[in-house]
Amino acid sequence: MKKAKKKLSLAETLSSLKRLLSYAGGYRWLFIAAFVFALASSVLTHIIPKVFSAAIELAVGPGNVNMSGIVTLLMSVPVMILSAAASELVLRIMAVRLGSSIIRNIRTEAFRKINRLPLSYLDTHSSGDLLSRIISDADRMSDGILTGIVSLYSSVLGIVVTLVFMFTVSPAVAAIVVILTPMSMLVASFISSRTYSLFKKSAGLSAGETSLTEEYIGGTNEIKLFGREKACSDEFDRVNEEYRKVATKAVFFASLTNPVTRFVNSVIYAGVALTGGLLTASGMLGVSGFTVLLTYSREYAKPFNDLSGVLAEAQNALASAMRIFELLDAEEMEKEADGLPEISDENRMGTLSAENVCFSYTERPFMENLNFSAPQG
Repeated sequence: MKKAKKKLSLAETLSSLKRLLSYAGGYRWLFIAAFVFALASSVLTHIIPKVFSAAIELAVGPGNVNMSGIVTLLMSVPVMILSAAASELVLRIMAVRLGSSIIRNIRTEAFRKINRLPLSYLDTHSSGDLLSRIISDADRMSDGILTGIVSLYSSVLGIVVTLVFMFTVSPAVAAIVVILTPMSMLVASFISSRTYSLFKKSAGLSAGETSLTEEYIGGTNEIKLFGREKACSDEFDRVNEEYRKVATKAVFFASLTNPVTRFVNSVIYAGVALTGGLLTASGMLGVSGFTVLLTYSREYAKPFNDLSGVLAEAQNALASAMRIFELLDAEEMEKEADGLPEISDENRMGTLSAENVCFSYTERPFMENLNFSAPQG
């Protein structure tokens, strides 16, 4: 039996994401539009601390406060906040529209695919498994797309923009942040690489549970007729318990990412506070600049926390996407050869007979020398 791959390589992950996004159809322009609004929201959010810093600089000391300048600066803050909030709202609306478009196109393609699949595939895959791929897996993938677009754009741009603004205040402190950042990324990568296999196995077990439920409910009369109630109940309990164990492990390991990442980000914040404090004490950095750096340090940690928080959902969505792609990549029926004789309406009635028919899905013999006759009516 072929073992399931524990994790996807970076190339396979990017290839899967590229294929997933290819189903966006005519809504691909939303990717660029969402990027623009995410960038606007991030820039506006990071300008606000600079405005407060400039206002602090206008209050030099007792009797030397430029109130008119401070009021002018502070009046621009509500406008920036509202603009950033509006950009974030538009970003989420675009993500919902894009995600729903992708899922609609994938489900449409999946339904068309089922009609082109050979009988051997349909016989070896339960209807519950096919339903689970089209309904449950697609739903999980839709949630992952929505969360992924919003979090990826906002978080990645937030990290880059924060570093740019930190370099404008103090290159030395920004360099400390850049040096310590790989710690958070390595921790997140280490944990996430080990959760993919668990989520993929969890999705498969969920499909099996759905298949059993569909089969047992549809065959309730037959189960009672043959006295199979206890056997079916025990089989369902076994599958359900196995799913519970795997799903619990997947969620547990994925949940470790957030607290561990927060710890690393706290270390980064402490490094910024220590370095900035020393620079301020030596006169190389002003108090307002030190305040802005502490604010940016918290803003810098937030994207990592957001990404780690949705990492479990992203892994689950990717595992579900791979299950749907397995269905879409299944080998289809061979097309009938050209030039075959057509059966006329006059010849559609009559006795149908066959002699020495052999049938098998594989090279292993299944039915041989089968003879049958179906008389008219």
